[in-house]
Amino acid sequence: MTPPPPHGHAFEPVRFFAGWDQPLVDAMVAYLADGWNGEGVLDLSDRMVLVPTRQCGRRLREALAERAAVSGSGVFPPRVLTPEAFVAEVRPEGRRVATAMESLMVWAAVLVGVRAEAFPSLFPQDPPRRDLSWALGVAEQWQEVRRTLGEGGLTMGEAARRLAAAGHPESARWADLARLESEYLRRLEEGVLEDAPEARRQAASAPVWPEGVRRLDWLAVTDPLEVAVRAAADLGGRGLPVTVVVAAPAGRAGDFDAWGRPDPVVWSGMRDLMLPLERIHVAAGPAEQAAVVRGLVAGHADPAATLGLGVVDAEVAAFLAAGAGGAPTAALPSDLAVHRPEGLAAGDHEVWHVLDGLVGVMRERSFRALGRWLRFPSVAHMLRRRAGVGATLSQADLLKAWDAYGAAHLPQSLEDGVIFADEVVNPVVRAAESVVEAMAGRPLDGAVARLLSEVYAGRSFPQASPEGAVFRAMARELTGLLQQAAEAVSLAGLKPEPAEVLSLVLGQLRRVRLEVAERRPEAVDLNGWLELAWERAPHLVVAGVNDGLVPEVVAADGYLPESARVRLGLRRTDAARFARDAHQLQVLIRSRAAGGRVDVVLGRATAAGEPLRPSRLLFLRPDDELPERARVLFGGGSPPEVRPLPAWRAAWRLRVPAPRRMERLSVTMLRAYLACPFRFYLRHGLGMESVDPEPRELDAAAFGRLCHAALKQLAAEPAMRREREAAVIEAFLVDRVRQTLRESHGTRLTVPLRVQLASAEKRLSSFAAWQAQSVRDGWETIHAELPLESLLGQPWKIRGVEIRGVIDRVDARGEERRILDYKTGDAPRPVAEAHLGKPLSAARLAAGWPAWQCWRDAKGKTGVWRDLQLPLYALAAREAWGCHPETGYFHLAKAPDQCDYEAWNGLTPERLEEAAACAEGAIAAIGRGEFWPPREGGRYDDFGWLLAGGDAAAVVDPSALTMP
Repeated sequence: MTPPPPHGHAFEPVRFFAGWDQPLVDAMVAYLADGWNGEGVLDLSDRMVLVPTRQCGRRLREALAERAAVSGSGVFPPRVLTPEAFVAEVRPEGRRVATAMESLMVWAAVLVGVRAEAFPSLFPQDPPRRDLSWALGVAEQWQEVRRTLGEGGLTMGEAARRLAAAGHPESARWADLARLESEYLRRLEEGVLEDAPEARRQAASAPVWPEGVRRLDWLAVTDPLEVAVRAAADLGGRGLPVTVVVAAPAGRAGDFDAWGRPDPVVWSGMRDLMLPLERIHVAAGPAEQAAVVRGLVAGHADPAATLGLGVVDAEVAAFLAAGAGGAPTAALPSDLAVHRPEGLAAGDHEVWHVLDGLVGVMRERSFRALGRWLRFPSVAHMLRRRAGVGATLSQADLLKAWDAYGAAHLPQSLEDGVIFADEVVNPVVRAAESVVEAMAGRPLDGAVARLLSEVYAGRSFPQASPEGAVFRAMARELTGLLQQAAEAVSLAGLKPEPAEVLSLVLGQLRRVRLEVAERRPEAVDLNGWLELAWERAPHLVVAGVNDGLVPEVVAADGYLPESARVRLGLRRTDAARFARDAHQLQVLIRSRAAGGRVDVVLGRATAAGEPLRPSRLLFLRPDDELPERARVLFGGGSPPEVRPLPAWRAAWRLRVPAPRRMERLSVTMLRAYLACPFRFYLRHGLGMESVDPEPRELDAAAFGRLCHAALKQLAAEPAMRREREAAVIEAFLVDRVRQTLRESHGTRLTVPLRVQLASAEKRLSSFAAWQAQSVRDGWETIHAELPLESLLGQPWKIRGVEIRGVIDRVDARGEERRILDYKTGDAPRPVAEAHLGKPLSAARLAAGWPAWQCWRDAKGKTGVWRDLQLPLYALAAREAWGCHPETGYFHLAKAPDQCDYEAWNGLTPERLEEAAACAEGAIAAIGRGEFWPPREGGRYDDFGWLLAGGDAAAVVDPSALTMP
């Protein structure tokens, strides 16, 4: 339902059908230059022209200049505007239009002071946090709703009246919104300001005739704002000639309304899409789409002259511009230069992320937030200088110390960062606190400027460099928004925290595009969907043509679902968007039917592996063709490969340095080698390890150490070793584990730590019952945390290599000996399976396991050794004691009924000899430098990200990985 024209004008513009048998920009130039014979200047200065986007306007002006140059003349161009700019142009003079931040702050002031019980349909429950951050978040939602309504010339009040008349189920909520909107508008009026959507309504109802304009041309604008239509209708009713130029032949006049908008009913039933299947290319994911595009480009000798490139999917665009570092212009691997006309998103710039990290520190005052901020090299350099450690400490050393402190103490707040003495972390935390204090104690714009000057003090940005141009553009935009924020705070009469204001500024800055890069002559524009029709190149390649992108899906809105949009007569609906994009695709194809071609590329999955559907537009063909088209577009084949986006792809292959001979190995190192030789070398040969930069709880190893510490103290007390009462043992262990945790993490334990403490106490309680029974059965602990060299009285060597290990516990009963290893995993893994694994199939055995690692049981089944820990302990003990000890696990499991001792009865002397042979084989292989190829990383793989999900050869060069 479209509202009637303003002032009762039953005005309809003149429609001109420009056809679609040539590029759209050429058709529009022919229309504007109609009647000009090439003599004198092509004077279009008295015309106002509306085009879909600013880039379309640039294309039109360039094409007009070229048309005039052919006749050796010039052109006085028309005033070229987008529909949004047109509405602003014809708005009557009045109060200044409020900036986005002023509007948000006034809305926030209304919300902070509102009584929730006065608006029961909108706030059935009082929000739990009625602070400014909450108010600004709600204000952003409501301003987006008002912007959408404003495009259709509606307010919340008008929408409430219409929905109530239609019996809409949310009419009561809309009535509450209308009341709050009235208060918001009243406060703006008190500040002598005009609301932006209200200003558009004024322009629609009483537009000002643009000075010097004698004609208005509406050039292929298929999705205009309703307020722009109303304003043009009003001007037309007052005598301004208005012509709507439609990119279609006159025979299709019934497919469009009076303003050139495709009719959703007509276009949803179209079946004449002239795109053969051989011009549709289905690829697995965005990386493969980019490869298809490069293949299609390869045949062009001069791509800038003959190729038009459109990318609808941002992931595909990222792969095409891989290696550009986020710059607007980049070179593809095929040597094709691309240019992004829309510029660089300010939200992708380093300064934006640095300030966003600062907001996190200011809001959270947490150790984790500061750790994230430290990952920026410029920030770390600044804080090192402030802390007085910059001269002696590199960033790598700082982060290493920071992560070690975090893992050891799990600090939460910034205060926790100075509880435990540390000569690196403590001064850096205090330096960060000084930054936060400075932000709160000065005007925000000046504080931000001083901070950024300090952060980037060591860098230079030459005037002529692209990087310098980007930084200057960013500085201009940031400065302007900070000033707007200060004015908005004053207007609203609020006293927000600096972090709240800076967060609001960054939210607005994120929407800004920095147009700073010059277009290289050989570059091909990376067009958006709406700009493609204005591309005159004979060959168009469009990538990312998947449903949800083409046609674009109107974002779901809790206030304005599709049903409400239809009832309110809003044009921004899924049906209208489908019609717009169906027409757009027809124009692209039909304009190249006589001399050119269009290739469409689509994917079956995102970079993360999420499935994608082909665009519905590709099925606008007769019914009898649809089965074959569906078979091709939904075709099978191997699943798409999941690849990270280019920012996280390896730019070069890692050349692994030559290994050094290892004189010492531990039993756990041998377990790592048996699992994967290459990962073993990364960890134990090169010292690489994964680090959790934001630990929230003890990791598995730290939790195990916590329990082990209590058990070691139990064994160190002679009286406790002989204690027969479970309650006494439990009390001792609980006290020790609590004391250990207090010493390492302080007295204010976080919720995750308290949960882990309770889990440790529960496990140790179950152990206490077993321990008491073990003492009653005659066993006594004689060693705890016993190194192998202490057991033997000298270093233990196999094939000349020292083997190290620490036995958790040794018990004795008369002449009997028992070796225990504590396991704190949540779910117990049987001791035999942990060491031997399970028998393997013939196919898996054929994957290349060395003979020395294989075992065979009495039934002829074969597997491979996974761990040699208990067998090696038993071999060392046999050498020391001259007897075959009992070995087993004590499972400190999560479930009490699984906390128990498990003896490995199958560790026979024969199995020990097999284990010894496996150990000798592994030690010999390590000595020869056999660290390639990698094997599967298993359940917990610290290096999976480095090895590209299994494609190790793509990221690692192992040519130097040989023992000298």
